[in-house]
Amino acid sequence: MAFKNILHIHHTCYYESKIFYTIRVLWLVTQEEILIQKRYGVLIVGHGSSKPYNKQLIDDIAAMMGNKIPGAVIRIGFMNINKPTIKDGIDSFAGTGVSRIVVFPLFLAPGVHTTEDVPGLIGLKDGQRRVNYDGYDIVYANPLGADDMIAELSCRRVNEAMKLYAE
Repeated sequence: MAFKNILHIHHTCYYESKIFYTIRVLWLVTQEEILIQKRYGVLIVGHGSSKPYNKQLIDDIAAMMGNKIPGAVIRIGFMNINKPTIKDGIDSFAGTGVSRIVVFPLFLAPGVHTTEDVPGLIGLKDGQRRVNYDGYDIVYANPLGADDMIAELSCRRVNEAMKLYAE
């Protein structure tokens, strides 16, 4: 029988007007499922930019995700301008024991890059979400999209800006 951990995260986002929104996140984690999963890779895909902070942002998020996904091998790749490329990112899993890779486009919303460009670079056909590419079993994740956690982060940024009124 699977042992279930239930983690409740309750966070409240307050606005200057004393209106608040409560976001509850409930995670059910089945310990057995985590333990039996094979080692896998996560390729975090960024757009790429001539601005150095863009690459640094992707590097930083990759490091944070690496701390939150035990056992996953985390790599990055860029659609254009920056290195490593997506192909180089996939190639960097060689020798890690990884045979399955989740390609995660670190974009806010679906668009041409996440529905056509990146999928095309890893050999996905229209609407396809899984492909064998260079000997790896690759699945393609959705971009971030509308999510309570994005709303929570947005509230935090608004609150940070509101503090400027106190100065």
